[in-house]
Amino acid sequence: MLEVRQVRKYSLAKYPPGNYQEPPGHLLPEFLKDSALAAAMMLLVESCGTTTGGIPNAPEMVTETEARSILNRVLQNNGITWQNDAPLAVNLGGGDTAQLVIDSYNDSLRVGYEYVTDNDYATFTPRVATALDSIAKTQGPYIEVIDEINRHEHSNYEQLLEMSMQQFLDTLRAHGVI
Repeated sequence: MLEVRQVRKYSLAKYPPGNYQEPPGHLLPEFLKDSALAAAMMLLVESCGTTTGGIPNAPEMVTETEARSILNRVLQNNGITWQNDAPLAVNLGGGDTAQLVIDSYNDSLRVGYEYVTDNDYATFTPRVATALDSIAKTQGPYIEVIDEINRHEHSNYEQLLEMSMQQFLDTLRAHGVI
């Protein structure tokens, strides 16, 4: 049976284990307080200059707009007209086809280029690049694929882009394509 003894003196108080705190009666004010705090934090983070939609280019990379202006100037100097953002279907073999959007393309000459940035890597896979190379060796179209250029590694990136496009056009002239 239970025996009750009188305690004369103790140094530490002993309490039963467990939490006997009453839960708050109204959870909605606490939830709204936390929601307001979370919303304020999200607004603060978004106001810090972040961009939405796609992956931003690192500042050390030449942007597609800059590359297009340089490369289109070379096309213009060579008397070639072009269409920006031209659709192009490429046969990958085995019944697979890739639908591409080429930066600049001349439909009558079947000549164009693509400056590949972060946004383009999902479309211009190694399989697509191989297919473009193989059809360029036979009947065309002839697409120059240029990888993204780092400004710090190539301080003369404008000259590099101009030379790359001019060599491409000179090669096509030598083969009688243009």
